[in-house]
Amino acid sequence: MLMMQRDDGSEVCPVNKTVTKSLQYVIKSCFSKIFQTRSDDVIAECMNMFNCSPVADAISRRKRNFFVTVQPV
Repeated sequence: MLMMQRDDGSEVCPVNKTVTKSLQYVIKSCFSKIFQTRSDDVIAECMNMFNCSPVADAISRRKRNFFVTVQPV
């Protein structure tokens, strides 16, 4: 039996490259609208200032944390 810390499933759902790019597009579009810019450099800097990591990095981190916290009982 395995115990899991979170049960939202996003850590174990297979996320392919298309889904990752789609999620990144949503975040980038939000920052673009909030700061009223289309410049990739400005959007990237704003995301950095707000500590918003790229989607691919966030998915990797959550998967890694999930596997570390799953412990056999």
